[in-house]
Amino acid sequence: MLRQRKLDAIIASSPENVSYLCDIPQVPGVVSESQVHGVAFTERIEPALVIPAVALDQWAQSDSPIKDVRIYGEFYYYKQDPLNHEALSSAENKIANIYFGQSRSRDVIHALVNVFRDRGIVKGRIGFDETSVPHTRIRLLHRKFPRVRLVPASEAFKEMRMIKSAEEIDRIRKAVRATERGIRAVMEASRPGVTNRELQFIYRTTIMKSGCTPFFGVIGTGTESAVVNHLPSGHILQKGDIMRIDCNAIYKNYLSDVGRNATLGRPTSKAKQLFDALRKGTAAMELMIKPGVKCSELFKTAVSTVRRTGIENYERQNTGHSLGLQVVEPPLISPTCHTRLRENMVIAIEAPYYELGFGAFNPEDTIRVTKNGVEKLSTMENKLYLL
Repeated sequence: MLRQRKLDAIIASSPENVSYLCDIPQVPGVVSESQVHGVAFTERIEPALVIPAVALDQWAQSDSPIKDVRIYGEFYYYKQDPLNHEALSSAENKIANIYFGQSRSRDVIHALVNVFRDRGIVKGRIGFDETSVPHTRIRLLHRKFPRVRLVPASEAFKEMRMIKSAEEIDRIRKAVRATERGIRAVMEASRPGVTNRELQFIYRTTIMKSGCTPFFGVIGTGTESAVVNHLPSGHILQKGDIMRIDCNAIYKNYLSDVGRNATLGRPTSKAKQLFDALRKGTAAMELMIKPGVKCSELFKTAVSTVRRTGIENYERQNTGHSLGLQVVEPPLISPTCHTRLRENMVIAIEAPYYELGFGAFNPEDTIRVTKNGVEKLSTMENKLYLL
């Protein structure tokens, strides 16, 4: 990708792009955006990670292949003397080796400058993640390297991340499996008298027992299911409640996105009609998916199918999206996105419906685009479950 864009190096700055280049987790609240940089070079030149000392543990606790880690800024670790490395965990040893084994740069600019100087790169084209790097930092880098041409590269990151590697697909697949185990556990525990908050606890503990990290998960019950980003509540389940379960899990930095739906007791005719129309919309999209199909064509098919089969006034801004290091990544399945599907894209297809005072449904599947069609990464039957 770097050679195609005639780049000698590329600098990642947004948390998801740093994660993409360096395979470290995105830990919210530890550092602000643009304080961590991953730097990749053309072949045979070792990549590097520039990170505040306070966030060194993000790298140390990961399986990142990056060996050249440069720390900067104020943060203080202490150590026993002598330090018994055999008694330390892998993460503790990695922190000790970097923190006590190198001198810290005073700020991020000096750390980046040292990375490039150590590799003898004082000229050429370097791409940078312009959506996340302050302009003052770009000016300072240009002042240090006047023969370097700094060029915007956010589109390069976007294009690289659209097509998933076998490893990325496997991580998403494992996150999906954990999510489905969590959804099944929630459904098994759902009965009159159980609170929404109790179901959230069951979902999150199931995800952790599956070797994943819980992410934002919607378990909407009753009429509250129409609250799009529903937070845990004290709602007590009762017979007749609709359940919209739209959940995510993280496995080694990669996310799932799966939606399943149920009713506590026999569904009303209205509930059945609505869900059937929405499910037909996602099924129609699935039948179309293959390399070369435009996202806008998928959107048009989904909406027209839902309207024709039961919800005449159905409107949506999108009926799906790509996913990976973020729950929602480009391309969107929307009327204005004419990006064509390519092999090994991973997308979530959905057809949500939210009606205040009634409830909501969202049948959603995670799908890999294959050479000839699809591989469904979500395997739990997508139907209206009767609990």
